[in-house]
Amino acid sequence: MLISAVLATLLLNYPDPSGDHRGDGTYHLPENLTSTEQSSLDLRNFTASDDNGKLSLEVGLGALANPLKAPLGFSTAILDIFIKTRVGGSTTLGETGFETPPGQGWQYHLHLSGFNKDFYRVPKLTPEKLKSDDIKVTPSGTTLQIQTPIPAGQYEYWVTVSLFDPLTPAGLVSPGNDNNPFHLTSALNNPPAPVDVLAQGDQGRAYIQRTLPPVGNLQDFRPWILLGMGILGVIGVVVATIMLMNRRPRTEPKQNYEYRANLD
Repeated sequence: MLISAVLATLLLNYPDPSGDHRGDGTYHLPENLTSTEQSSLDLRNFTASDDNGKLSLEVGLGALANPLKAPLGFSTAILDIFIKTRVGGSTTLGETGFETPPGQGWQYHLHLSGFNKDFYRVPKLTPEKLKSDDIKVTPSGTTLQIQTPIPAGQYEYWVTVSLFDPLTPAGLVSPGNDNNPFHLTSALNNPPAPVDVLAQGDQGRAYIQRTLPPVGNLQDFRPWILLGMGILGVIGVVVATIMLMNRRPRTEPKQNYEYRANLD
């Protein structure tokens, strides 16, 4: 464990305010949830590390309640983590109801409940499901430690926490607009499913606009490498053209002779 800790290099440590697991502020959690279960929906911290060249993630919550005795150690919350490793990607954040800002997109998606681990990649436009066994999830106190096969790097992330329901296709509880105290409700029209998100600044604005900005710092040098190669190619063409012109044989200029008649 000590060797692993030494080899792990911190890439991102992003805190999230406690007590903001109410969406835009109008979300009402079901009153049949215990205080521990409600705290399990409160995102507190997100960390990304380089662990021997692979991306290691940690999601800190207010608690890790497991009323359904799920094998992964939690069963109140369901997590969605979207990872941007390069330019391009998908702009729809799964079934959460959020979209990415214009020009943004993700390449990897972890969809984690206490019972299932779904792992997706977007090589082009259509998500591709990868092997869930490649993802290792370990509960530790109030933190979920997640080992991935993704090469470590400086990336951008979207992280959302939703209320888990095993009877829905995506496992997410969608907020309604009724007044039932035992339902998840919201004052918004067509509200996003997550009750808490990792957000910069005003979280409520993201819910109202249904657009969630990422956190982190993407360092993708491939576009610059391609641009540099293109510039070098243009320079090469110009140099080759100049050299070709200089190698052309020179022709002697024609001499004009002027004949003058001698007048006696």
